[in-house]
Amino acid sequence: MPKDLYAYAEVRALPCIGHPPKFAPETWTVTDDWPNPAPVTEVEINLFEAWLGGLFDEFFETIP
Repeated sequence: MPKDLYAYAEVRALPCIGHPPKFAPETWTVTDDWPNPAPVTEVEINLFEAWLGGLFDEFFETIP
């Protein structure tokens, strides 16, 4: 019998191949290719109202 039955769960670092990724925000490119207005289906609207309806009502009541 093996002495340590949980040895399979050891975390080992994966080898890095190539250059490390650049995480500097200055090098990021943001693009927007969504149509204007963005298409929203009736099902999506119903979903948002079901999950967030109370929050929306509370938020829009406070707006003068």
